[in-house]
Amino acid sequence: MPFDLGLGPTIWMGFAILVAGFIRGYSGFGFSAMVIAASSVVTNPLHFVAVVVILETAMSLQAAKGIGPDIDWRRVWMLLAGAVVGLPLGLWLLTGVSETAARAMISGYILLMCAVLLAGWRLRSEVRGPWNLVAGVVSGLANAPGMDLFLA
Repeated sequence: MPFDLGLGPTIWMGFAILVAGFIRGYSGFGFSAMVIAASSVVTNPLHFVAVVVILETAMSLQAAKGIGPDIDWRRVWMLLAGAVVGLPLGLWLLTGVSETAARAMISGYILLMCAVLLAGWRLRSEVRGPWNLVAGVVSGLANAPGMDLFLA
């Protein structure tokens, strides 16, 4: 069995990944958070980081096929530059936490993000200029453990 999971946990993760894929297809985000949260029920959630990174990359590349001309590439490059700084820092922080701490941080982060969504919070204006670089660093930190989770 993959990741040394038994039959039950493997079925659980298959179902969780299917549901997470549906949620991402419907909303455009949330796949990583769902997969990592579901994996924390049956195993160390940090084991699924690589799986989530690979699946998120494949889904993003597939979605990006026809939208190239509509993308603000300057902003994308600023976000990526920030993420290049934030992601390794987040991964470095991630390596120093226990499985229990990782589960607690994942749960706390998901709860916080759900509360923000439930409250209906919105940005009042578009993020521009150097703030895109800051947003990229925060994104890199948040994406280190599961491409949506601030455990880094």
